[in-house]
Amino acid sequence: MFLALTVWASIASYPAAPTVRVIPAEVVLPGLYSEQRLIVLEEDSGKVRDVSGEAKFEVKGPFVVAGGVVRAESPGNGSIIVRYGRQQREVRVSVSEATVSNFSATVQPVLAKGGCAARACHGAEGGQAGFALTLFNVDTTADARAISADGRRINAEAPERSLVLLKPTATVSHGGGKRFSPDSAAARALTEWISKGAEVENGDAPFLTDLSIHLPVERFTTANEQCRVLVTATFSNGAKKDVTGLALFSTTDDGVATVSEDGVVTALRRGDAYLVARYGRYITSVPLLVDIPLKQKPPVIARYQPANEIDRVLAARWERMGIAPSSVADDWTFVRRVYLDLIGTLPKPEEVSAYVNSRSPRKKEELVDSLLRRPEFIFYWTQWWGDMLRIERNTMREAGVRAFSQYIRTSLLNNKPLDQMAREMLTATGRTFTDGPANYFRPTERVEDAVVQFSRVFMGVRMDCAQCHNHPHESWTQNDFYNLAMFFRQTRLRAGPDRDEVTVENLPQVAQLNIPRRAVRTPAVPILPGTREPVESDKNLREVLAEWVTSPDNEYFARAFANRLWARMMGRGVFEPLDDYRRTNPPSDPALMDALTRLLRERGFDMRAFLREIALSRAYSLTSDTNPSNEKDNRFFSHYYPRRVPAEVLADMIAQATNRPDQYNGYPEGTRAIALEEPNTFSR
Repeated sequence: MFLALTVWASIASYPAAPTVRVIPAEVVLPGLYSEQRLIVLEEDSGKVRDVSGEAKFEVKGPFVVAGGVVRAESPGNGSIIVRYGRQQREVRVSVSEATVSNFSATVQPVLAKGGCAARACHGAEGGQAGFALTLFNVDTTADARAISADGRRINAEAPERSLVLLKPTATVSHGGGKRFSPDSAAARALTEWISKGAEVENGDAPFLTDLSIHLPVERFTTANEQCRVLVTATFSNGAKKDVTGLALFSTTDDGVATVSEDGVVTALRRGDAYLVARYGRYITSVPLLVDIPLKQKPPVIARYQPANEIDRVLAARWERMGIAPSSVADDWTFVRRVYLDLIGTLPKPEEVSAYVNSRSPRKKEELVDSLLRRPEFIFYWTQWWGDMLRIERNTMREAGVRAFSQYIRTSLLNNKPLDQMAREMLTATGRTFTDGPANYFRPTERVEDAVVQFSRVFMGVRMDCAQCHNHPHESWTQNDFYNLAMFFRQTRLRAGPDRDEVTVENLPQVAQLNIPRRAVRTPAVPILPGTREPVESDKNLREVLAEWVTSPDNEYFARAFANRLWARMMGRGVFEPLDDYRRTNPPSDPALMDALTRLLRERGFDMRAFLREIALSRAYSLTSDTNPSNEKDNRFFSHYYPRRVPAEVLADMIAQATNRPDQYNGYPEGTRAIALEEPNTFSR
């Protein structure tokens, strides 16, 4: 009995043998020209390793495997036997009838991958060597016609002998050099499109509904560790297609990890980044963590006591990154910092002494609450709004500046929620000299200007590029831009009763708008970002847009304003620039961005309540002095980031220190710089 127990204990404690799995476990190829990458993984004690390069493949059926990629040679079903070490797995393979071969889903990604429609190539004005494409493939119909119309580039009898294939594969001379090989996914995609008639795009063609990246290794733990990725496109007809071979790859930090042209990630040093994949005009990204063990992990939690949820989220990030935060600043430093950040004003010597000498256990909360009630808070944050909304007399005139600034001041005095202010501005009507919010539209005399301002201010994204062509670094298209512009086409700006005044008014009908530079007349339709169906409503379209952008489940508005307010207090945003959120420019800490966005929503878009949470966080109180673990940190807020004070605050600081107030043109003597209503104001 004793011997049996001893043997059983010995077996139970013996480590389990590594297991092997294959991704995907089953392959369905959407048509004969499609392919599927197989990734072979070894899992050992929780550690996942890509061993695809060492695996052996045995084909059973009308398929071929090259470099771990399965391709169909003819219709039929079968399987692939994958062997690694002493283990093997069987992957069933079939060919689906749900194919995708239209131009935008098949050829456009090829042109993007090869850089064919870039400004330096056939996307240039007038094209290259007699062949012109629209810049970044903005016009699908025009590009399809450019390739197929005259018959020179298409060989319907022998698709593989088409000039549009022979040139980029350098089978014949090509000024742009070799863009892809004859046996590549790009060549097969072009061949498929040509063999099926090289049709120009039509409205019934399958469209992409989802683009996803699968990175099997969630955490890299050694330098130079590698892993293949899968990029899968899902289409409206149900087809799922491996588009890894047609995707363009990059990482947001090449110092942490790199990715090869064919989608192999290589870890370099400890840190985190995003892996970005672009397929045609679509972009997606996934987090990438390189967690190489430290020889000695800094004591993070032991030295850092979180004060709220912001601190807890940051502490988790520092722990994962092996960063020890700086120490907490002393009272002298904190009181100066919070005065400048909340009210743009230096504390008086007696105010500093009162705070430093206070024995109240809640003195920090009491100080912050008192500052949020000060009149300087209203002036200082009115200027913050003014910078964002471009309040200045050259555009709005003196009376308009005064009316708009007074509206913002009154809103801040009444602690009006941010979402309510946004709705009031977006739906404003009336005279700009008397109705403050109407001035929101003064810088937007062109409908394109209205889209740019709306997207930057209320969405935190830059759609500027999409006025002329598809955005090169995000999924915004020219169609998206002008479809959004339609929400401002039920509004008119006309001359007001006073000189240089403008009246903003609603129109009973939506004015038509055609998307410019199209081969075929293409009317824009009011479609909200991220949706596909046109809006039908009895309301003015600006009301629909305002309700959409400020709705509780809208991802743009809360994130944009949470990031702006955080940056104002902490010296930089979770993503930078503050109006340029995109998948290729993601937050430095997604968990922090999510927490801040959630906090702003939970506080009912109350700006004071949100700023209070930041000011009372332990992270806000950290000193600028660094330690060896965080001296290079400029993204994770493990120490205070020194920064310049705004020009108006600096002017007031000098006036206060010298006891010589400035005199500003058009303002009463003693007016402070933070109380000025617009930036083009001179002192005497």
